[in-house]
Amino acid sequence: AAPLASSASAGASSSAGAPASAAASSSAGASSSDRGLYAAVVARGATRTLVVADQRTGTVVRTLATAQATDIQEPFEDVDLAPDGSVWAVVRATAKGRYLPYASSLKHYVGRKAVTVLPYVTSVRLSPNGRQLAITVLSPDGNKDGKGTQALRIATTSGTVLRTLSTVSFPVDKDGNPTVEIGGQRVAGWL
Repeated sequence: AAPLASSASAGASSSAGAPASAAASSSAGASSSDRGLYAAVVARGATRTLVVADQRTGTVVRTLATAQATDIQEPFEDVDLAPDGSVWAVVRATAKGRYLPYASSLKHYVGRKAVTVLPYVTSVRLSPNGRQLAITVLSPDGNKDGKGTQALRIATTSGTVLRTLSTVSFPVDKDGNPTVEIGGQRVAGWL
């Protein structure tokens, strides 16, 4: 299987404690039909809650994390539910009125415990066999050449990058922030 990259926007809404059936969009929710579960981001005001819900009833069966959205950034950018019921999520630090381009990381939730796997990840899809991840990353100017990098990569579930499928360089300012619009590439799924 090979990853499929596309442009998609994350977004979800529902009320906490209620069925989360409307909470998952193609990029903010993921399902595991084998287990009858799906992962979703539930919105109530500025509060976002990452949950696992029952596919049949929409009832939340596990709450994983809660964070605050701002007017310009969401704390949970992308989620994918593994066949074992664990959740892969792109989690972003947010700051009111300030865009933080490199403040995202890939976290793996097993039960209610979260482990940070990789920095700078902007989207994730677990392979059908559950052994590899297709990820997009938005990396800062690490070598001080005046350019950041957006890339589509294949990694192991432990975070080791196996290969890079595509890269795009972009100019950054003196503080390392992108000077062009970048970061729209997302992994949509595996072929």
